[in-house]
Amino acid sequence: MNREQFLRQAGAGAVSAASLPRFVVRGRERIAIVGAGIAGLVTAMHLRDFGIAATIYESSTRVGGRMHSERSYWNDGQHTEWCGAMVDSTHATIHTLARRFSLALLDTHAAWPAHARDTCYLGGSYYSMADADRDFAKVYPILQEQLAQVNATTTYANATPTARRLDGISMRDWIERYVPGGLASRLGRLVKEAYRNEYGREVEELSALNLVLQLGQQTTFAQDRRLNVLGYSDQRYILARGSQTLPEAIAAHLPSGSIRFGYRLLAIRRRPGGTYELRFDRDGVLESVYADRVVLAIPFIALRAVDYSGANFDSAKTNAIENLGYGYHTKLHLQFDRRAWMRATHPWPQPANGQIWTTLPVQSALDYSLGQAGEAGLIEVFTAADPAMIDTPPMPYAQIADSPAVARHAQRFFAQLDRIWPGVASTWNGKATFGNAQADPNILASYSCWLVGQCTTIAGHEARAQGRVHFAGEHTSVAYQGFMEGGAESGLRAAGEILEEYRIRPKRKAA
Repeated sequence: MNREQFLRQAGAGAVSAASLPRFVVRGRERIAIVGAGIAGLVTAMHLRDFGIAATIYESSTRVGGRMHSERSYWNDGQHTEWCGAMVDSTHATIHTLARRFSLALLDTHAAWPAHARDTCYLGGSYYSMADADRDFAKVYPILQEQLAQVNATTTYANATPTARRLDGISMRDWIERYVPGGLASRLGRLVKEAYRNEYGREVEELSALNLVLQLGQQTTFAQDRRLNVLGYSDQRYILARGSQTLPEAIAAHLPSGSIRFGYRLLAIRRRPGGTYELRFDRDGVLESVYADRVVLAIPFIALRAVDYSGANFDSAKTNAIENLGYGYHTKLHLQFDRRAWMRATHPWPQPANGQIWTTLPVQSALDYSLGQAGEAGLIEVFTAADPAMIDTPPMPYAQIADSPAVARHAQRFFAQLDRIWPGVASTWNGKATFGNAQADPNILASYSCWLVGQCTTIAGHEARAQGRVHFAGEHTSVAYQGFMEGGAESGLRAAGEILEEYRIRPKRKAA
């Protein structure tokens, strides 16, 4: 059962028991899924669609992992996201799941003012997107030439010579070499700030192949000559009542007792005969769980704290677990009485679509109230890499009353915002939150990314099963690494691997 088959059949009835192997029907096959984020939940959901039970073991007290919403704090019933937020037009798995569970998606682009574009403030002055379009026109043919020489989803197994060459240099090197004027140019600085922000690491650390594959895949530039700074990612949709509603809906769909909370994985080992022992910490009490199959749906950065030395993972898998790059971000959300950045008269070059790129310390901000009800406006300040770790609150998720650090971050942002969108800061209503996923012991970072050399040596190994241990999570998705889509898609793949082992040929009822 592959991803395309799932997308066609999502929402259909359960598989006939007659088509299942006898040991599965009798309940003798024990499947343990570690992690109740979107990847683990979709794995369990997809197995259940075929009549196969699995138990999820989750270290925290809630489902969703990095799909974690703030839904009760803001005026006008608005919401924000502590972690995963945006859904691209191409994220077919998330769109399909939203339809299956009757969850609305909001089209944020539909709320843009006419002719709206990103606001770029670089080196103390505005850089209009019209100027960026003209500058990018010189770089676009280079990107297309390089794209034609690599696979769109490059892995260790299919890397071309050009892919290996690009993977061997950093994003900084690529900008200096291929953007006219390099990092001294306005376009060079824009690309640097945007992709440091996107991936959560300094551009000196990041593989240039990441940049070519994302920035080069412009959906419409050949026709309209309008640059999308994030390339193929249009970040167009949000879940109407928060990202967390999707994992909650999947969890509610699973049989009662399918998810066990407060289980922190300490070790996994393969037993004689090919079964597995999972050792968990439950509030200081050790508990062993035995399983015939295991799905590890937790980030590799968290798996590094687990003793898997007895699981018989090969050296390529171990290298991926221990060395895959991870990005670091923090999120400051602020609410305003109105969306003053949408006003008709303004000093910035073009009507604002809510996205800011800047060389100021704030780096990036966006309008998170787009499409949401009410008059109030929300700005999400997305800070990445080393600056993201400065003056953080002691807790991972804080409101302004929880820590004075939140107010300090707000005031620092307002001083910079007045240079970019003058007058907007005066409409703040006093509400603010600060999210720092790195301080959450269940998460430890924002999401995975390939560092220099990793696209052609690690990419593709993340998802490979090891015996009867399967892997899921955004970090295992080559096409959608770092996205909620990657987590959801990987859950389908992990479940599909198990179904293939069972040689299931489903006989489906009508939906």
